[in-house]
Amino acid sequence: MSKKSQITFFIVLGVVIILIAGVFLSLNNADNVVIEENIDDRGSIEVKNYVTSCLEDTLLDASYLLAYKGGTTNTPTSDANPYGIRLSLDGRDDTSISLEKVSKEVSKYVKENIFLCVDFEPFTVQGYEVDVDPPFVESTISNTNIIVHMQMPVEIKKDGMINSIERFSASVEIPLGKAVTLSKFISEDHLNDYDGMLHVDEINLILNTDQIQYEIIPLEDGSFVLEMVFKENRGTENFIFNTRLNP
Repeated sequence: MSKKSQITFFIVLGVVIILIAGVFLSLNNADNVVIEENIDDRGSIEVKNYVTSCLEDTLLDASYLLAYKGGTTNTPTSDANPYGIRLSLDGRDDTSISLEKVSKEVSKYVKENIFLCVDFEPFTVQGYEVDVDPPFVESTISNTNIIVHMQMPVEIKKDGMINSIERFSASVEIPLGKAVTLSKFISEDHLNDYDGMLHVDEINLILNTDQIQYEIIPLEDGSFVLEMVFKENRGTENFIFNTRLNP
């Protein structure tokens, strides 16, 4: 091999070595990026699952409280109204109760109480920086379940990586819609036909048709609470909806 050929050979060999080294470094850097993304994705998934779990718990709390108070969450209790049931200005049941109004009450409760459950401190201990914006909540109620959608931008940072989650959803199988519809029907029908009597036979006919257990509880002021018990709930406790009736 001539001297010129040897020089050419070593030049080509050097170029090949440089190319191989470059490819190796590129692949190595690519692996590092994937690892960092996996770490960040895992944190995001944990945050999303955690917030979704809190959202479901808060939705359950809202549902049971709304049912106990007859479709509201903020009516205070008193001697005349020990259940804190929604009342109109004339002291009778608020017969304008509707699925739309109760849906707004659910959304309001979730928005005001979600941070009683959500606490990102366990994530900051793991090295995550979590920033969150105020939530916007919308709820939908059907006869058999409640669905809530919450837009609450959450930004998760760690080791220079940033991920964000904006939307969370949860649902519970509770017959709140059915309870609201029956309550509205019974209270409106009873008050529209007001004659100073409590029409127990009519109430019995309505609720027995749907196989709903109930109890009529007298109050000190002469009014009554109609307590409807829904056995179809899959939870560990019965779902009870109260309606105030004024004979």
